[in-house]
Amino acid sequence: MRQRLLWAALAALLVAGPGLTERPSDEDSGRKNEILLSAENKAQQAPVVRGTDPSEITLVSGGAPVTVTLSGSDLDRLDGGYVAASGRPLAGVEVQLDRSTSPNSRRLTIVADSRVLSGGRLELVVTLGRSTVSTPARVIVVTPPPAPADPVVTSPAAGEQLYSGQSHVITWAGVEGAEVKIDLYRGNLHQGTVVELTPNDGSFEWTVPGFMAAANYHLMVRDLSGAYQVVTSPDFAIGPAPVTIEVLTPGAGEQLYSGQSYVITWTGVEGPEVKIDLYRGDLHQGTIVAFTPNDGSFEWTVPSYMAAANYRVLVRDVSDAAQYESSGNFALGPAPILIEFTSPLGGEVWHVGQIYTISWTGVDGPGVRIDLYRGSSPGTISYSTPNDGSEEWQVPPMASASNYRIIIRDLEKPGVFKSSVEFTIAAAVPVVTSPTEGDVVPANSTVTVEWTDFPSDHAVRIEICKPDQSCINLGTKAAGASSHNWVANVTPGAGYHFKVTSTSDPSLSAVSGSFEIVE
Repeated sequence: MRQRLLWAALAALLVAGPGLTERPSDEDSGRKNEILLSAENKAQQAPVVRGTDPSEITLVSGGAPVTVTLSGSDLDRLDGGYVAASGRPLAGVEVQLDRSTSPNSRRLTIVADSRVLSGGRLELVVTLGRSTVSTPARVIVVTPPPAPADPVVTSPAAGEQLYSGQSHVITWAGVEGAEVKIDLYRGNLHQGTVVELTPNDGSFEWTVPGFMAAANYHLMVRDLSGAYQVVTSPDFAIGPAPVTIEVLTPGAGEQLYSGQSYVITWTGVEGPEVKIDLYRGDLHQGTIVAFTPNDGSFEWTVPSYMAAANYRVLVRDVSDAAQYESSGNFALGPAPILIEFTSPLGGEVWHVGQIYTISWTGVDGPGVRIDLYRGSSPGTISYSTPNDGSEEWQVPPMASASNYRIIIRDLEKPGVFKSSVEFTIAAAVPVVTSPTEGDVVPANSTVTVEWTDFPSDHAVRIEICKPDQSCINLGTKAAGASSHNWVANVTPGAGYHFKVTSTSDPSLSAVSGSFEIVE
């Protein structure tokens, strides 16, 4: 630099001189030496910044440029500058020098882009080539607060579908006042005020009214303070809520049993009544109920249809037949048999006229019906009897056979029943009913012998048997007779009994209980 300045001064002297062919005088030589010395001194001096205007420079991130005026000496020689943070140039800050020169004053323009954040100790530095010159200025960078957002309704969104009767949250931003008013419009037609006054907290829960279906509704949010800001939502649609009927039970894959009670449940029907139908696949099996109150449930006694796994029920709004829903496919079949017999167990022989106990377990309902079958021919023992697990039955006169069976049926669920194993009913067994075991008879008194269950067309023979089992024939009684009087005129003692035998069939015989004859 110093060498360039010397050569510049020499060149200026040569241009100003009388000519290269003339020899300079001693006076001229002295003047030249003074100029060279002045140029050399000037090259050795550094610019000096004594002050800045303003002394405190405030830069705004992303804001307008700031003009700074430097004061000092030799400022016209400066060629650049920067803002330094901890001695290093701060990125995002640009310093431009005004090209107009003045030794004692120089202007700078400084601008900070939006990347520059506030904070830290900063200084303004100017440059001369690779040399730097500090300034007394203090530099501050501030980040401006975000600009207020433009007022906007953020919900409902453009084209959004709202449904009558449902709740929707209206949201907005950027409105300045403390309270707002919200109105509803369809096109340019005012449909009504959503809310006359509500806090400006950015949201309001709204129950969508039942207006005419259309896609050009919009909301207007109005600031109620002095600013009177008004912001309008984009157009959205309002329409009737979609039908959402759902059959809750039976569920898909569920097993239902014939004769049992089952509760069908549903939700989402709007009308006051529903109709319920049963389908197997696409085939209508029948109407469960033509109309029933829309209270969400209906108790159904499952019919005895063919067992299959593709049954479904269809619930329909009676007031709007186009609104219906079907359940998932479920299975229907015969009820599992839980009833068990404890008597008869099968193979027994029950005799006409005798009393037997029919007993069972596993019936749910409060009552049962008891039927008697001979093969497939039905008969009834009891149409209704309490479900206490047993029933005493005296076998009435009937044909002897080995294929009788008893059926127990739950009165509340007629499809739930159980049949016993086959057993035999045989003819009545003759019985001597008097005297009985342990009776005491005075000697020479009259004793009445009584019997029953001999065939009505059989005559009988009466015998008194001694303790040694020898018997005395007391005579014969005609068919249909059931008693005989005898005078106890035998040797007193214990172990006597009567024997009554059919004269037509000696295998039909009955013996009384053992009794004693005393003096």
